[in-house]
Amino acid sequence: MFARGFKSWSEEYAIQVRLALGLKPVSPLDPVLLAKAIGVELWTPAQVPGLSADIAQRLVNEHSDS
Repeated sequence: MFARGFKSWSEEYAIQVRLALGLKPVSPLDPVLLAKAIGVELWTPAQVPGLSADIAQRLVNEHSDS
């Protein structure tokens, strides 16, 4: 499914990111902090243009863990 070495590369990259953020290699990684560090803008469902209120509500209530 993934190329050989992908898992090792991913684990090493995750450690590098944590260290760059001043965290320990095994510290939990805050997704908001990570997004900011790599220049990714996070949106709430309410901020998605054209998303109906019904779908936004379902995302927040029924699929909040996704």
